[in-house]
Amino acid sequence: MRPQSLSRKAECKLKVAMVLLPNFTLLALSCLTEVLRHAADDGDESRQVNCSWDLLSVSTNPIMSSSGITVTPNKTLECDLTGYDYIVIIGGKLPKDCLYPDAYIQFIKSCRQQGNKLIGMCTGTFALARAGILKNVRTALHWYHYQEFRSHFPSSIAVTDELYIEDRNIITCAGGAASSDLALYLVEKHLGKGKVIKCLRHLILISAREARQSQTPFDLDIPQFSDVRLRKAVFLMEQNLEDTLEITQLANTLSLSQRQLNRLFLEHTGMSPSAYYRSLRLRHARWLLDNSEQPLDHIALGCGFSDLSHLTRYYKKQYKQTPGSTRSLRKKAQAELEPEQSGSLAEFMHE
Repeated sequence: MRPQSLSRKAECKLKVAMVLLPNFTLLALSCLTEVLRHAADDGDESRQVNCSWDLLSVSTNPIMSSSGITVTPNKTLECDLTGYDYIVIIGGKLPKDCLYPDAYIQFIKSCRQQGNKLIGMCTGTFALARAGILKNVRTALHWYHYQEFRSHFPSSIAVTDELYIEDRNIITCAGGAASSDLALYLVEKHLGKGKVIKCLRHLILISAREARQSQTPFDLDIPQFSDVRLRKAVFLMEQNLEDTLEITQLANTLSLSQRQLNRLFLEHTGMSPSAYYRSLRLRHARWLLDNSEQPLDHIALGCGFSDLSHLTRYYKKQYKQTPGSTRSLRKKAQAELEPEQSGSLAEFMHE
């Protein structure tokens, strides 16, 4: 590296080290680096003037992302971490039993002991939790990983209705596109609002979302409720479709009485909490019937019903047909479509 570049890096107002875990996600990495890249220079020459970043791993050998594309780190975990404002742990595809190579876990523990500010991005939060530093810490998670995280790390406070959270000098981010929202937050904090506006214009983004904005619900047909208590209630329901929550337990979690929770649901959905919860489980059952080959009784149990007859009774009320009929109609439609697709392919090959 040229001496001039070293001098510029020394004057950076925001220095970030990104640790790439095996099978990390490219989206989290690119969202973070692209925001930093546009904030780093006054023009568009990608010079690391206002901020800088390095890619770290156990070695400087190429490391594979979850998509199969490899990236080459420029430093190892043994490098000098002096001067970095944030150490970002970027995860992706989870390892078996959420067990990471010991080198990464020891690195995270060492960073915590030395007072480095850590960020868990995407499933990088799992590595932080495995290192034992997320006990009683509010942790932002992608909704998809909620149950798995809770089962492995019950002492952490898992949150899925916020994009990123800062708690006890640790930042956690749900990942995906929320990585750019977190990056914009860091840029504003260290470099000012002007740099955020520049990033938004160059990346063709309308605005940075606030940390407490909800993630997209599991079912896209579910409305985006404006009441934060209702959003949290629905998220908890979505995350407990199989092992259903008692309504009293749900109300207690939200610091509401059962009567207040009932009034909230009736006002916004026209249904009681129990009825709304059941409608979510029925939606999920229908999705499984259309998109999987699971046996009907397995679907019933997996959606929180005591048996297939229990599911069938409520399913007929909501969809005017039995679960078996839904699956039969789907298979019939597929069978009718296959000859048409085969004929179209044959015509194309003939041409």
